[in-house]
Amino acid sequence: MLLVTLRDSAQRIPSEPQVFEQLESEPWLQCQVTYAYHSISDTTPPIIETSSAIFSGPAGAVVPAGGQVSLEIEVTGNSLVPKVTLFNGAGTATTDSTQSAYTFTYTIQAGNSGPIVYTVEAQDEAGNKASASVSDQTRTAGTKTDVPSCPAWSL
Repeated sequence: MLLVTLRDSAQRIPSEPQVFEQLESEPWLQCQVTYAYHSISDTTPPIIETSSAIFSGPAGAVVPAGGQVSLEIEVTGNSLVPKVTLFNGAGTATTDSTQSAYTFTYTIQAGNSGPIVYTVEAQDEAGNKASASVSDQTRTAGTKTDVPSCPAWSL
């Protein structure tokens, strides 16, 4: 609803016919606008669809430093791009996506070791937050240490 009250320089309210007839022709009229609105409180957090997670990365069970892994995930009810971290917040995945489904990529760093777990944090403009973790069950980060060593042969 929009309520408009017009007053002259003496703060008198002209009669309605004068308002419309003199609105454009009389510089002494001032316009005061008051907005009345009903605010609706948004308390619903975004939804992180963990079942939609798609993991990508190099072939093999172990991703060494320099290898790139990615997560594609759907997030609904958010208006801001989610944030994704790995290795207990030590690394941050990046995205060029501006809407769901989002694809996040991360380059494994020296010192990253163990399960590749993505923590997804989403927020909407009302400040509602959601967080979820998803794990790539087919890959780990680090160096491959389970390769048996060859015995030394001497002739």
